[in-house]
Amino acid sequence: MSFYVKKLYSNELGWRGGKPNKAGKFLFVSKKENIINFFPTHNSDEIDPSMSLGIIVHDMKKLVNAEYIYHSNELSKHQGKDRRIYLNEEIDPNGSYFQPGHYIVFFKYFDEVDKEIKFILYRFTPADEEYNKLEKATEGNNHLIFNNLDFIQTFDRSYNEATISKKTQTRITSRLARNIHDIYSNQQEFRFAIRTIYNDKCCIVGDSINTGETINCEAAHIKPFSSGGNHAANNGLLLSRDLHWAFDKGCFTIDQSYEIKVHNKMKKSPIAKYDGKKVKLPNRDFWPSIKNITYHNQEIFLKFKEA
Repeated sequence: MSFYVKKLYSNELGWRGGKPNKAGKFLFVSKKENIINFFPTHNSDEIDPSMSLGIIVHDMKKLVNAEYIYHSNELSKHQGKDRRIYLNEEIDPNGSYFQPGHYIVFFKYFDEVDKEIKFILYRFTPADEEYNKLEKATEGNNHLIFNNLDFIQTFDRSYNEATISKKTQTRITSRLARNIHDIYSNQQEFRFAIRTIYNDKCCIVGDSINTGETINCEAAHIKPFSSGGNHAANNGLLLSRDLHWAFDKGCFTIDQSYEIKVHNKMKKSPIAKYDGKKVKLPNRDFWPSIKNITYHNQEIFLKFKEA
């Protein structure tokens, strides 16, 4: 179950009367059970639950964390039971990239670096050699799963740019504003949330170098994700890049009073000046979890090992 193949139609792409951008744009996901299981499962206890999927648009070399929504409310205009991926506006604002009749193929794989499922999106037009091969493989059917499509090369999983969709930003920001403890869908959502919670400032230094496009701070997991930590707001700190590295290595920790404890071997290092100081905490609802702090105290501090 590595490949999901679908042909695009005008109703999902916002084409009306032969012209693009005349209605809302999205990628429709089939209601077939095997297709639904191809993607992460939505929370059935929520009305219109959503998450973001890390999708690499192959020929753009761009990773977009695009919103994947299950319109489950039968009273809504979507009439319920409708799953959609809102990628189009992020990569195709003019409605020219996706067109009716094009094939798209999602390739699913596990990213060993971020420790999460990602997807590569391939687009094939009638001018592509692969298009005819897909026509033959699908035999006129749509929404199909394949274990292997040997004419699609999946070894190149690189990207030059990463972004988080506006719909995802809106969802996360609105939840933060309501002080809801969220477990985010992936690393990119987690990074965005922690930066927002800490107002783009390192919780130790109290500031950051901000170019307007990026900052010298990173979202750090208190309990490492590789050790079973999650992407929750209370498992994160915003740290400058050097302090993030030192925190992951166990050069320092924070205690249950949110006070910084520097390793004795580091007392002559630049981080020694922070020993005994308290981190600058965000809104009370997003304070770091004591349970996760205790894990860092016991399993990471003093270890000087890879997190």
